[in-house]
Amino acid sequence: MSKPWPTLTSDEEAERFIDEADLSEYDFSVGKRVRLVLQVPEGFDRLSVNLPSEDVSTAVREAAAADKPLADYLGELLHQALATKAA
Repeated sequence: MSKPWPTLTSDEEAERFIDEADLSEYDFSVGKRVRLVLQVPEGFDRLSVNLPSEDVSTAVREAAAADKPLADYLGELLHQALATKAA
């Protein structure tokens, strides 16, 4: 029998759970698909980009090292690259 899913009330609790729990003891079939829609700030547009897996892994590591959300980190990189190219 699988363990019941815990109620996690903070990002820290969730991160600790993922780091320490044996996830094979939990039943993933009870999950429900949800769609998270975030409001795009004024002056910004949404963009979807397909990237090679290695690039995504590198970007995730570098964003974490910079203590920034991945989307913000990638946005800054793209902005810098475009500004450099335009100069």
